Amino acid sequence: MSKLNKYFIMVFVFIIAIPNTVLGQELTKNKKTTVVGFRTVHLVSLKTVEDEAKIVAIADDFNKVVTELGYQNIRFNFWKETEGSEGQYKYIFESNWPDQETFDKVHEYEEFQLVWEKNYVKWKSMIEEDIYNRYIPMN
Repeated sequence: MSKLNKYFIMVFVFIIAIPNTVLGQELTKNKKTTVVGFRTVHLVSLKTVEDEAKIVAIADDFNKVVTELGYQNIRFNFWKETEGSEGQYKYIFESNWPDQETFDKVHEYEEFQLVWEKNYVKWKSMIEEDIYNRYIPMN
């Protein structure tokens, strides 16, 4: 059997074995069998670059709670633009969600709320501007 055939067989088995996973992102299907999921994104301008590590620590706090709940493919990530990029928002704070139910479950979890309360004042003191959006996949 050629290497190419072995490759196609491995890919085919992967697709069949894990049909609701796309590149490690958990997704669910609604009753109409279309993929449902969304990404939450905060476009962020920090007051000072010295606060970058503090925002990373906040993301890590949230990630500990999500892991505690058993979600392996949900993470809060803090991104910084590459050099030479234009625009006023130099950072993105984002997370991916398979569905609204999971989002609500995590956000209603007592430990998550404690982490949010602990970090909310810090967040507000470091953020110059924050625009929050939700995005759904188009393909």
